[in-house]
Amino acid sequence: MKIETKYSIGDKVWYMKNNFPLLTRVVRIQVDQIDYRDRLIGIRYRVGILGLEHSESPIPESKIFKTKQELLDSL
Repeated sequence: MKIETKYSIGDKVWYMKNNFPLLTRVVRIQVDQIDYRDRLIGIRYRVGILGLEHSESPIPESKIFKTKQELLDSL
């Protein structure tokens, strides 16, 4: 099985924290589950700077965006 993610380690991404848009980098990728038919159930990301994570919990792929405009359009 090959798992493909939308973002890679080191990619710059935007997400919301405390109602404020933040630009950061992906520092860790977590695959949550794969069902019995080899379908991916969830991918979550840890984000941070200089190797330090600053997301309290992993962020779902659906809540991370490549540009600030994509983030704002999702609200």
